[in-house]
Amino acid sequence: MKRLVIATMLGLGAAALIAGDARAESREMAEVHAKVKAIGKQWNRDVLERTQPLYVPILAKASKKGVNVVKDLAYGPDPLNKLDVYTPTGKAPPRPIVVFIHGGGLSGGDKNSEGTEGQIYGNIPTYFARHGMVGVNVNYRLTPGGVTYPGGAADLAGIVTWLRRNAGTYGGDSNAIYMIGNSAGGTHLATYLYNASVQLPDGPSIAGAILLSAADGIDASGPREKVTRAYYGDDKSKWAERAPVNLVDTYQGKKVPTFTITAEFDPGEIETPGIELYAKLCKRDNGCPRALQLHGHNHLSTALSFNTEDDVLGSNIRDFIATTSGRTKVAKLAN
Repeated sequence: MKRLVIATMLGLGAAALIAGDARAESREMAEVHAKVKAIGKQWNRDVLERTQPLYVPILAKASKKGVNVVKDLAYGPDPLNKLDVYTPTGKAPPRPIVVFIHGGGLSGGDKNSEGTEGQIYGNIPTYFARHGMVGVNVNYRLTPGGVTYPGGAADLAGIVTWLRRNAGTYGGDSNAIYMIGNSAGGTHLATYLYNASVQLPDGPSIAGAILLSAADGIDASGPREKVTRAYYGDDKSKWAERAPVNLVDTYQGKKVPTFTITAEFDPGEIETPGIELYAKLCKRDNGCPRALQLHGHNHLSTALSFNTEDDVLGSNIRDFIATTSGRTKVAKLAN
């Protein structure tokens, strides 16, 4: 059953929207949502392997009409410093730019998820291009392999620099760059937002940040410890202070409008630090940023819902962009 209710987070009196699509959905999408719900509130490789195949056939037949794609443009010297640009056909005033930063636990993932022929993660910039924006998919350096903290966030600075130099070539507005960080991509985005040492001289230089099930804490034990140690260093006493949820405590730089999003079936180790970060932003700014808990989704299915009939997440992000940029919404391209 779909619902739209208001929840109170951490006793702050801050309204966080818990959203589900009230419209009638197709039988196919209803079955997908039922299977996602059956997987439950957890995140591991089994969840990925069960969730991804649910969306591949849906995304394969989703419309990509009116979108041009240029792939593997280098924004830095490392082989992984590559990005793809998705643009609508036709001329228009400079368009907002939406950058998607994939997850993968700091050590994996790709802008074109392996074995899906570009359907997965390619769906996200396609969606934004089909709504009159410039969509960008990015890769970044992974660990192990030479990159250590805060190198992932430093790569985002490289992406912003490249976009500021090249946005006009693709019809983008370099003053309206938005970044969506999913899972570990959210770790790097939140680090970029709250660690001034990796920012550009004039600050983050983006118009808005969307933290989508961002991993704002640090997994300090168990099977993840090896990757954590490889990225954050051997000195465990420094791990906590490097977690995005704690970086915000001492950050004094420029602020960026932020939209915090979690999924109903995110595991607690993902959801709880995200809520804690949200609460800290509420107190820091004497008012809460936008927040959403997406009903009926898990840690992966949120990102896979873009460019499907399930437009709850996409429409909320488009509204955030419209609100923070002062632009009117751009009509969706024809199917």
